[in-house]
Amino acid sequence: MILEEALQWLSDYEVFGHEGLLEGQRSGRPALLEDQQKLALGEIIDSGPLKYGFVSGVWNAPMIGRVIAEEFEVEYTARHVRRLLQEMGFSVQRPTRILARANRAAQQRWRRYTYPSLKKSGGAGWQVDF
Repeated sequence: MILEEALQWLSDYEVFGHEGLLEGQRSGRPALLEDQQKLALGEIIDSGPLKYGFVSGVWNAPMIGRVIAEEFEVEYTARHVRRLLQEMGFSVQRPTRILARANRAAQQRWRRYTYPSLKKSGGAGWQVDF
């Protein structure tokens, strides 16, 4: 094995000179998921966690890791799942919090009239009239 490598180096030097001995770009570890599997995973993610059978309506990395393990028999850490999703074009989304029984008109009135006056007065003596 060592002799074969030495002969390869010598051959590279004879053909390419000094440049032949320099290391090129390494390809890295081969991907465990093929392109077709990534497309299928993207479709599963787009359909949503409820359709896949999860109780939560929002995906997270451990859930997607479980889907990958079940569907494609490949184990990934949550950290690598996040990298994979970013590579696939997905981004982290934070849900906005909306009060279920909030009075929209009162909220808008507070934002338009009460909040600006609080900012001007520095917050002294404020009250919320929802």
